[in-house]
This record gives sequence, C-alpha cells and structure tokens, in this order.
Amino acid sequence: EREGGMGRQTSLNLESTTLVTNALCEALTATTGSTALTTSDYRSGAYAALEGVAIYITNKLPGINGHNELSSLQFAERDTPNIAELADKVLSTLVGSIVKDKAAATTFAADAPDTSFSLVAKEVGYTAILTWMWLSKRIMQTDAKSGYDAALNYLADPVNKYSVKDGEFRFRVGSLVIPPMSVYLSSMGSNATSGNDGVDAVASPFSSGEVFAESIIVDLIEKKSLLKGLEAVVDAAMKKFSTSDVVAQIDGALAVFLVVLYTHSSFTSSKPISIPPSVNKVIAAGATSKGHESSFLFSPSMMEAARSEVLVNYILHRIIALHCKITSKALGDGNGRNKDEKPLVRVIEKKTEESSPLTVANVSAATKTLAVCTANTVSITTQPSSSYSNIHTSLKTITTYSPASAKAADAILIAFFAYVNEQSLKFEDAIIALKEDRSSRDQSDPMDESFNKLPKAKGKPSVYAPGRGYDPNSIRLATKSFLPMATTAETLSR
Repeated sequence: EREGGMGRQTSLNLESTTLVTNALCEALTATTGSTALTTSDYRSGAYAALEGVAIYITNKLPGINGHNELSSLQFAERDTPNIAELADKVLSTLVGSIVKDKAAATTFAADAPDTSFSLVAKEVGYTAILTWMWLSKRIMQTDAKSGYDAALNYLADPVNKYSVKDGEFRFRVGSLVIPPMSVYLSSMGSNATSGNDGVDAVASPFSSGEVFAESIIVDLIEKKSLLKGLEAVVDAAMKKFSTSDVVAQIDGALAVFLVVLYTHSSFTSSKPISIPPSVNKVIAAGATSKGHESSFLFSPSMMEAARSEVLVNYILHRIIALHCKITSKALGDGNGRNKDEKPLVRVIEKKTEESSPLTVANVSAATKTLAVCTANTVSITTQPSSSYSNIHTSLKTITTYSPASAKAADAILIAFFAYVNEQSLKFEDAIIALKEDRSSRDQSDPMDESFNKLPKAKGKPSVYAPGRGYDPNSIRLATKSFLPMATTAETLSR
C-alpha cells in the first residue's frame, strides 16, 4: 500500500512536469499566437526553465543523491519510458529553436547575493541541450533518430562544415569543454549546488567536469564519424599558422583536445587506440625547444591567449597532461607507440650549458607552455559545481607519467624560474620609472589632493598587477610541490 501510494505521487509529479514541459516546447515551436516565443528575450527564459526541468527529473531518478527506490521524492523505473519520450521531444525542440538565436538577450540577476551575468539566449539554450543530453544518457535513451541523436548532429555540424569565420565551431565545441553559465544552478545559490548547510547537493552534467564532455565526445566520434573532421580542423590550423589569425589556432587546439580526450577514453576499454599521426605531430613538436616555430599549439599567439582566456589555458595544460599519460600507458601496454618519441615535458640537456639560466629556460616548448598556464591561472567560474582538473592537477599527472630520464620536475621548476624572471625584467623599467620620484608618480597619475573624488584608474591593468604580470601564489604552490622532486643542484639553486 505504501509503495502504491508513492507510485501515484511520483506519477502525479511526472504528469505535472510533463504538462509544463510540453507547454514550453509548444511555445518555442509556435510562430504565431499569444504564447509564441518569437524573440530571444522570451526564448532565453524558456531555455532556462527547461534546463531546470531536466535537472529536477534527473535528480529524482533512482540512484541519484542516495535516494532509494521507495522514496516519495523520486521517480520509479516504470516512469522511464515517459521520461524518455519527453527527453526526445525537448531535445528536438531545443535543436530546432536555438538556431534562431544569435546575440545577447537581456541581463539576469540571480537570487544568490552578488551574482549577476549576461543572459545570452544562445548560451542558455546550449546549456539546456547539454542538460537534456545528460538526462538521456542517464536513462539510456541515445538511439538513432532519438532527440539525443538530433543533439549530436547539432554539435557535429560545425565540424563537418567547418568555417573559421562563423564562430560556430568555437561556440559548440568550446562550450562542450567549458559550458556557459548555468542559469538554473546559479539561481539556486551555492548551498544547493555544493551540499552545504544540510541541503542535498544538486547533481548536474557539469558536476563531473571533464567526464561528461568525454562521454559526449566519444559518442560524437563513434556515432558521427567525426575523427576525420577534427583532423581536418587541425590541418587547417597548421597551414601558415605563423601568419594566421589566432581564432584558427584556437579552433585547432580544441580539435586536438577532443582527439586526445577520445584517445584517453579508449584506454579504459579493451581496444586502446593511438592518436592519429597528423594530430600527434602537432603535439610532439612540444618536446623540442623550438616547438613554437613548428606547431601552432605552442605558438606565441597561443601563449598570449592562454594568459587571459579560460578555454585556451585549460585545453593547453590538459592536452600536455593527457598526452603524457597516454604515451606512458601505450608504452606499458605495448600498443605500438614509437619508443623513440621524446617526452613532452623534459630538460634538454644539450642546451643547458649554452643558454643563460637567467633569461632562457633550457626546456621543451611544452614545459614553457605549462609555466604560462601556471603563472596565469584563470578559474572556471561558469559552473557553480564542477570538478575540472586545474593546472596543479595536470602538473601532478605529468610528473607521475613522465619517465625519470625526462627530469620533468626539474624542467617545470626551470621553466617557472625563467618565466617569472622574464616577467620581472619586462615590468622592471616601467616600475622604476613610475616610482623614481614624486614628480614622476604625479605626472603618470595626478593626485587630486582636494579629495573631492576618488582617483580615476588609467589604462588596462594586468590581472595580476601586484605580481607584475603573473600569479605569484600559483607559482609558489606549484614550486613547493616539485622542489622535493628536483634532481640537480642547478635546479635547486634557482
């Protein structure tokens, strides 16, 4: 009797949820009438509501957040077919509607204190798509001709029809790696998404960080044969990269990351694969001291982008870390990897005596890239709850899977010293000139001694102005971790 009563309650909950969801879908597809959502402003609200519905349903599925089968707050297994039908309808609706949205809509202020962000209809719709894809995977509703399959087609389209100019590859693929702000989760505040203050943590596709993206990428490559398309994007980025726009290089780096992530996932199966030669060549160039000249992945323009762009910073250090792990496992499993391939992160011994330790790091291009990423940490703040691997996690992975002969810890420490020293020298002359005397300071930024108004800041200050262009805390934390691993007195002396 108890179970029957709960069954009637969960069925009633699902019925009301379905009623609301169907109404939203009809409003999104309608072109006329009082309920038609014909502008991005209106559609963004519907997208956010649909995202909330998907999170609500998924958190009521058996096994989520520790709920058991008889919980009165949870849907039962018998509800799955109805949920699957609903997911198909919503995903098909979202994919058809989001193509109408091109630009920002309005401003949304979340209920959480001191939290506000721009509500961009296209981004909110994209987040809703990912959330319903996550729900579909939870209930195994991912067959061909399903709503999930339609969503895969939406993600795959800019790869198959790649154009560097329209920005769709960067938006759809880049947002898969680091999704836009979740309107629904942000409006709930940090307690509900973190589980603080006795509130059950709300599960979402973004709670697992890279794991969810990896599962989608596997489906894209295996179900939509996307590997050749990603290789083509990499090849396009390599063509005249020294003179090309950085947008093409970022697209290429995204494609490299997807291929590496897919390869990494294969090592959990019985049939691990190798990184395609054309993609591996782009990454392997990082093992040389002049990798910045032969691969867009380590080019000066990419290093500059990594200083300020979250996506670029993240994918660069993750590519290096995952490549080190894949190479180590491939060699250990006898998977046919070239044993003569140099480790990405290493000390280049033959250059040590020729280079000045004060200005040039005697290390590989990939190691120098890690120094840039570490010194310019940019937090992933678009999702309230996530477990994305930060730079320090990647550094630990690299030292774990690099061979002892590479002296990875030494290489990283040398690169840190060189980068910090370079930044100090870069800012030194300007700082000395600015602080030389009172006259110089006043000329640069005249002080209103009447105190009638606050001084007005001039120019564009560095994100890490107190550290002269780098994050000293991040460098300090990483340095402390690797000092015990240093193997040479030369490294320790720096």
